[in-house]
Amino acid sequence: MKRLLFTVFLLLLCRTGFSQTPEEVRAHELYKEARDFFEKAQYGEALKLLDEAYNLFPIPLIQMKKAECYEKTGEVEEALAVYRTIESDDPKVKTKIEKKIKELTSIISQPVELSVVTNVSGVETVIDSVDIFATPFSVKITRGKHSFQFKKKGYKTISADYIVKGASPVIYRVDMEEVRGKVVITTDLLDLSGIKVQIDNKSVEIPESFRNQSKTEPYSVQVGMHTLSCSKNGGPPFVTTFEVAEDSVIHANCKLGEYAAKDKTLGWIAVGGAVVSAGLGTYLLISYYNDKAKADEMGKVLQSNKQYFGPALIGLGVAAGVVSYFLLTGGDEDAVEAGYERFKPGFFASENGVVFSASGRF
Repeated sequence: MKRLLFTVFLLLLCRTGFSQTPEEVRAHELYKEARDFFEKAQYGEALKLLDEAYNLFPIPLIQMKKAECYEKTGEVEEALAVYRTIESDDPKVKTKIEKKIKELTSIISQPVELSVVTNVSGVETVIDSVDIFATPFSVKITRGKHSFQFKKKGYKTISADYIVKGASPVIYRVDMEEVRGKVVITTDLLDLSGIKVQIDNKSVEIPESFRNQSKTEPYSVQVGMHTLSCSKNGGPPFVTTFEVAEDSVIHANCKLGEYAAKDKTLGWIAVGGAVVSAGLGTYLLISYYNDKAKADEMGKVLQSNKQYFGPALIGLGVAAGVVSYFLLTGGDEDAVEAGYERFKPGFFASENGVVFSASGRF
């Protein structure tokens, strides 16, 4: 059939050797080039050449090839529209056109599979104000224009019409745009120094210029609920939630003052324990040496545990003092380093065991 149609085309072009116009000759050349592109599956290029050829020499053969191109690209509606415009007196051509029209009409009457994909999952999608889905999803739908609405908290609602067409499964891609507001992080302490901040488990970098202040610059965050977590120098975190509305600026407070007060209280308790323990240890050592001196004068052998418990209690007191120092200073690295320079503990071997010593500078 293709060979017959092409022969008809040549006969139309060569009615007489002297009746060909330059337009007809050029149309023949364009048709041949378009046919080559068609064989290479380059249908877009073929369509351009066929349109140009038809404008020069409008015959059915060119339109039939154009309809075939649309069929190959899955554009069933366009192919059917082209077939319906073709008029021919050739019975074979008319039969083929009628068969194609019937075939494509049957295809178009059937629903097509539509896959809807968004750049974020879980977007509520309403089709024709009736059916509700959550992306990504696939659905069988009739061809033609349909209304879509896409909604998700934290994103702008999109309403759009989409024309469903084609023979192959159709993919409808939609990009949701975030709606954002701003949050300012504040603290009930004197400033933000040493405070680590996380929003939704992601660290927030606080510029050094804001570390000596009690609040940060505004941070852009997505609209909706968020989790704020704050901690200082390894202390227990303060966790809370906050909600941001579109184009709003809210303040989220890191309430660490309560934890800091607890740390101070524990620090002073540790100081008291250090003093009592060191004092008791010192008393035991002094008592031991007094008892030993008396025993030596009387020529007796002293049996006592004071010489063991005394240093142990002094060591325990020193340890409690170190703990109290960290609790009272908050574990600040600069303060710790300076404190270590003022207080230097040490352990030394001796004939009778291990000796603990400490030097202090005030």
